[in-house]
Amino acid sequence: METSDWSNPALEPLFLALASLIEFGFVLGAAVFCRTHHREIRESLCRCIQRISAWLRRAGKPLQDDSKYTKLLKDDVTRVQLRMSHTFLKVLAIIGNCTTLIYQSNIWRHRQRWMPTEFILFMLPISAFATLHLFCPTMAVSRRSVNFCYAGGMTCGILALSSLGSPPLDSSTLSLSLAYTAFFRLPSVTLATNTSLVVVFNGFSFLMLWLRAFMEGFPNNLNAGTSLWVEGLSCLVVTLVSMSLKQGLRGAATQRLHNKKVTAELSAATSLLRLTCDAVIELGEDLRLTSHSPELAAVLLRDRPGVSLEGLHLTDFMPTAEAARARELLVSNTAGTTGDLVDDGGKISANVFHTRLVDIYSSRFRTEVFQVCYSKIDGEVRHLIGLRDFTDQLSLAGRNATDQIREPQAEHVDGANPVGSNPPSERTDQLILELDLQDMLVNSASASIRSLVGQRLEEVFTPDGVELFRKARLHLLALEEQKTLHEKTLFFGSLGLRCGNVVYPISGIMEPTWSRRRELGLVLCFRMSPAGPMLPAATVAPHHIAL
Repeated sequence: METSDWSNPALEPLFLALASLIEFGFVLGAAVFCRTHHREIRESLCRCIQRISAWLRRAGKPLQDDSKYTKLLKDDVTRVQLRMSHTFLKVLAIIGNCTTLIYQSNIWRHRQRWMPTEFILFMLPISAFATLHLFCPTMAVSRRSVNFCYAGGMTCGILALSSLGSPPLDSSTLSLSLAYTAFFRLPSVTLATNTSLVVVFNGFSFLMLWLRAFMEGFPNNLNAGTSLWVEGLSCLVVTLVSMSLKQGLRGAATQRLHNKKVTAELSAATSLLRLTCDAVIELGEDLRLTSHSPELAAVLLRDRPGVSLEGLHLTDFMPTAEAARARELLVSNTAGTTGDLVDDGGKISANVFHTRLVDIYSSRFRTEVFQVCYSKIDGEVRHLIGLRDFTDQLSLAGRNATDQIREPQAEHVDGANPVGSNPPSERTDQLILELDLQDMLVNSASASIRSLVGQRLEEVFTPDGVELFRKARLHLLALEEQKTLHEKTLFFGSLGLRCGNVVYPISGIMEPTWSRRRELGLVLCFRMSPAGPMLPAATVAPHHIAL
């Protein structure tokens, strides 16, 4: 067997000792790794076998899309790969023409050639195609022709590395093979949309060189053996790069489609919230408004010029007693969403609950809060919030709300129907009465009970109810003097409301109001309760006032 003149007998013992030590460490580490991760290794091997079996079963069969999502995924991967192919061919045109220009210069100057003329002739069609691509890129490379372009380029390369295009296997042939791999074979994987095409052509290239090596004296010819080893390593690297590229493009396409889906869902949720809610806002992870909301400013009567709600907490617009509860509900939904995002790649969670908002004049109104929690690409959590005032209407969420409200329904008593066109048992709207506590009159009322407007409270309520309002007036004035009126909520129950000859028990909340003349009034928000034996009239007691 021929020996190379690169040998150094003085250093070979040192190399053998160090190499043996490294190999022993490798074998020991591999054994420990296999023992520690034997289950994961077994599962990975099973998955690989299953994938290879599935690929073999699909081989030769026309590709069929499992779903529209799969088709979109393939189209997106192909689109990105085509863009990479166009970039590669532009660079290849520059490199190819520069190479041929240098070779021409050597011919004209009668200098030594640094590659066989046969080799560069076989590679010349690749340079010509890359130059043609500069003038008509869409015609030269398209979805249908890109794989043919790869096949043509690899065919030229295989012919150039064969005995027709390169000299017998030696160090010069090795340099030609490495240059061809670096400048075309490796980056040209962007032209192959199918990894099996890369495997076939690189396998054929290795087979051609393997036959040539045996024809030129391998294994006795070390040069042929070295060329064969480098060729096999090059084929393996090119195949792995092609597989990695395909997997990376598929992962990036999956992420893009997922982001589009999330964006579409958020857009749909926003549009739906804008149709059903009075204001739609976005909160950051700290529950602060990310931008000013003119709709919320109008609801809270804070729409003066120069006033911005950006950076304020949503809970700043709630009574103190309900702010902590609302924060807890919002944060608990955030925790669930964060877990979903980690486990399932970006789920959007939704929640709905009820609270109260306070405007600039300390008037409170029942508000339905619709929350959509999601995560941005950078992992930052956002809350899309829809706010709906349902003081005088039904809750949309109903039993789906975290704190579901049972809406009482009124029933007709003794068959009379003195108010409105529908009996109370058929009315599900919330009713409103505005009372003047100075003159003890009904100032305004909902349309269905408008006949009560202008009547004295003694004519509208039972004696116990009138006494309730007298005590409520004194109680509210005392709270106003203490500057704590905006922190209180007054509730009432089983209050008798006279409608003609019929008395209906009602229950709900009282909201204090102030007129321009600083006269105290009350707004009653209530529903008709089922008729029955009247309970003693409610009074304003400490447990009716929520801090």
